[in-house]
Amino acid sequence: MSVPSAELHSVAPASSPVFAPGRLGAAGLIGFALGLMLLAGAAAFLLFARGGPIDGRAEMVRVFGVADLPFGLQIASATVMPSGEKLVAYAAADAPPEPARVQVPPPEPGAMGPRVDWSVIAIPATREPPRLATFLIVEGASGREVIDALVRNVHTPDMKGLGAEGGAVLIDRGRSDFRGWESDWVHLRTFEPGGTFRDAMRISISRPDQPAVLTALWARGSPATREMLDALLAPLRGS
Repeated sequence: MSVPSAELHSVAPASSPVFAPGRLGAAGLIGFALGLMLLAGAAAFLLFARGGPIDGRAEMVRVFGVADLPFGLQIASATVMPSGEKLVAYAAADAPPEPARVQVPPPEPGAMGPRVDWSVIAIPATREPPRLATFLIVEGASGREVIDALVRNVHTPDMKGLGAEGGAVLIDRGRSDFRGWESDWVHLRTFEPGGTFRDAMRISISRPDQPAVLTALWARGSPATREMLDALLAPLRGS
C-alpha cells in the first residue's frame, strides 16, 4: 500500500471545503491516515477533494455520546469523505507557540551528510497534553482494513536505520480497554533534522458496530504518554 507524502500545515476552519487532487476511496483513506501518523511532525492535516463539511459536534455525540474534550481542545474542522468516512479534528485553541524546527543546511553536492545517532537525542520527562486530536470514523465493510492499516499492522524501521534526515520509529504498542473492548494502540516518534522530534499516539476506539481511530499529536519536543492519552479518552469512555 503506498503512502502519500502529505504533511500537515494548518488547521482549516470547520466550514472549510476540502481540497486535494483525485477521488479518495477506502485505500486512499488508509494511505492518507497512515501517512498522517508517520508524519507526526505536522501541525494539522490535509482534507480531501469532493468531500464536504459536516457538523462535527453532532457526529461526535452520535458516535461517542460526548463532544467536549479536555486540554482546551476544540473542534477545528469536520468533513465527510466521498466514500463515507468522517474526519473530525480538534486543536488546542490557546496553545502557546511550539519550538521551531531546526533549520539544517543541506550537504554540499557530492558530500555525505552527517551521521546522526538518534538514540542519544534527549527526551524530556515532561507530561504535556496533545495539541491536536483527529477522529476517523469509518462506515461499512472497510472498517477492519482501516484499523489494521492504521494501528494493528504498523511497522517502522529501527532507529539505527534512520539517516540524517530522520524519520518515524515505533516506540511502543499495546492494548487498552475502551468501553469493554480491547483497543490496540501505537506510539510513534518522528525524528527531525537538527535533533528535534514529534510524537503521536493512535488508538482504535472502535465498537463492533462502529470502527473509529483516534490520533493524538504532541508539540515538538514533548513526548507522548499513556497518562495523557488516557486523560484524553476519559470523556469518551464515560469515566
